[in-house]
Amino acid sequence: HLVEDISLAKVAQAIHASPGHLSRVFCREVGENFSEYVIRNKMEYAQKLLRDTNRKVYEIAADIGYSNPHYFSKLFKERTGVTPLDYRNR
Repeated sequence: HLVEDISLAKVAQAIHASPGHLSRVFCREVGENFSEYVIRNKMEYAQKLLRDTNRKVYEIAADIGYSNPHYFSKLFKERTGVTPLDYRNR
């Protein structure tokens, strides 16, 4: 479900819970807030794609739900310390 436009509100609606309640329960059970969890999982999947495929960075960005590859690269670098290309070339 990484490609889908996932949000706390949509998940809460799908399970018939309030966003506030879901947020509190999610943070308590998982140990991080919902948006950080989603971004972390997307970045981990991007790392796998960068290691295991020859797909272009913009293709990987689209694969995980980012239509703007520059924004994806910015998030990737914030979380890994390197750009997607530098990560691939390690």
